[in-house]
Amino acid sequence: KLEKMFPFTVGANIGTTVTGILSALAGSNIATGMTVALSHLLFNLTGTLIWFVIPFMRRVPVSLAKLNGNLAADLKWFPIAYLSTVFGLLPLVFFLLSLAGVAVVASIGTLLILALSAAAVILTLRMKKPDVLPESLKADPRWMPNSLKVVPDTDAESGESTRMSSADLNAGAWWQGTWAWGSGWFVLLFLLMGVPNCQWGNIKYTPEDGRDHIGVGAWASCSSSFKEEVLFISPVSCNATELTACSADFLSTCSEASFAEEDEDDAMEVYIEGWHTCKSSCSRDQWLTSCRASPCAGSSHGDFCDSMEASTADRYPFKYGTAGDVAWTAGEACRPNDAICNNGASLANAGNLAVVGIVAAFAGEFLLLAYVFLDGTRDMKMCLFGAAGSFAACWLFLLSSFGVFASALGADAECKVMDASGTGAVIATGKFGDIIEDGGSFSYNFLIYSWLLTMVILAAIIHRIVTVRTKVEPVEEFVP
Repeated sequence: KLEKMFPFTVGANIGTTVTGILSALAGSNIATGMTVALSHLLFNLTGTLIWFVIPFMRRVPVSLAKLNGNLAADLKWFPIAYLSTVFGLLPLVFFLLSLAGVAVVASIGTLLILALSAAAVILTLRMKKPDVLPESLKADPRWMPNSLKVVPDTDAESGESTRMSSADLNAGAWWQGTWAWGSGWFVLLFLLMGVPNCQWGNIKYTPEDGRDHIGVGAWASCSSSFKEEVLFISPVSCNATELTACSADFLSTCSEASFAEEDEDDAMEVYIEGWHTCKSSCSRDQWLTSCRASPCAGSSHGDFCDSMEASTADRYPFKYGTAGDVAWTAGEACRPNDAICNNGASLANAGNLAVVGIVAAFAGEFLLLAYVFLDGTRDMKMCLFGAAGSFAACWLFLLSSFGVFASALGADAECKVMDASGTGAVIATGKFGDIIEDGGSFSYNFLIYSWLLTMVILAAIIHRIVTVRTKVEPVEEFVP
């Protein structure tokens, strides 16, 4: 029963906060992460103390759950409307109000809370003590759901109230439909997160390297380095005097006897700082040669220099542009791909195909939900066929998008990137999949997950179509 499930729900509500605490402990800023995680925990604990510990207060959430269940039984569209309003529309409204200022939020928010409170009081009195209400508030209009009526309709055969009924969308019908339309929401969620995101690929660098990452999407590339004007440079080089001058602080620190006892991470920071001091005037090879020749204390000196060599190495070959020419002008952090790489058309084609896949997924989900909600009240077979066709189109366009993107990964490309010196730009060359990290990034994986899920949806819909088409209608027996 619902009353027996309530403690489990409350316990699960508290248990989910553990994941936030574990994530905070694994983050780089533990103090801020733990503040958020503990706030989440305390919020849920406070709710438990209010709604569970005090016995008579338990009736409120349990009664609301029963009411929502009855409304879902009367109105098949209610669950989606409820979720969309509570978790989508209301947060959006309050966010927009917050942009207008505290006074607007306080005034309109107060009116909204008072209106909801008045509605809750009236509904409670209609169901518990309708006699105290005036006749106008006790009326049962035809459009009102049966579960909200003062005098609910009765079943014609049994004479019992029909206020309580099943809220299962597929009760006694197509149980796989829940899997189908539920997977459809995940397909849409993954596509809406992945397609517009400029994380289809990443040109990443290590913290030791110091350069800003570049995120590459279907239509644009984004990086903090794009905010300032950057020119193409010629190879960076320095003479022995300049190398000795920029390495002076590094040599002074690492040659002290106490440096051998330094913590490994702290010692590595000294080498990183030494490289960053010299990289604008000396080449990476010159600095590494100097590093290995430096009389630094400790037996791990060579290992630190090797680590710096590995962490500052480019994964891709590169060439120099015309020194002094503008690689990119100062402006927005996100630029059209054509302004950064020469394969922008291929990436845009992959993105455009994915957009068509999103449109097809929306159409398929709409038709599928229409079939689930209305099947049994009218002939909805065409919606089922339409859903199958839409999700098949989504599957095909996502597969095409993947094929175009995979071709772009294997094709030669050139992209403007910052030089290791940090003083200007160079041109990365080679296979595009070698220029970006790991041949693609997490955002494009969302498209692959969506493509896989569409196969689950198609399997369920096709199974339903076959079942409906082969279903034999019962024949009434002739009685003479």
